[in-house]
Amino acid sequence: LYNYWNLMSLRSHIETRLGPTIHLDTNKTTVLVIVRDASRRGDGHVYDQRFMKELSAGLPNHDVTPFRSSDTALMTCLDCQVREFMAADVIIGSHGAGLSNLLFAKSGGTVLERTLSTGDSGIYAELSYMVGLKYFPIDWKASVEVYLDIIQFAESF
Repeated sequence: LYNYWNLMSLRSHIETRLGPTIHLDTNKTTVLVIVRDASRRGDGHVYDQRFMKELSAGLPNHDVTPFRSSDTALMTCLDCQVREFMAADVIIGSHGAGLSNLLFAKSGGTVLERTLSTGDSGIYAELSYMVGLKYFPIDWKASVEVYLDIIQFAESF
């Protein structure tokens, strides 16, 4: 319980320091896709150009944005990373450290975590609950249609 309190205190401190996130297009929902394309456990072959194109086509009122581990400028700027997560309405990513930034996601958002095995910990489900996110684990072989269905379901409540 103490560690959870520390995390929430950190979240509050960072949000206060950075100030409110400005949304450029308030008519579109932001979908942030974490792409580990510079990692030993990379998933760039899953969240590839085809995936992004099909996800965008299935969500015409959404702005689908990749969050790439190969983006050196982004990876060396913690403020930039936090702002990306603060602005996202939907966050998609494989189980791993990139999802730790869920701590800074806006309450009421949606998380789709691609799980690689039944042995993945539930840490991101717990973190999502702590910050008020709707959490959905996704099978590692799920098609784009599954992602679309879950996003549309999550947006219905």
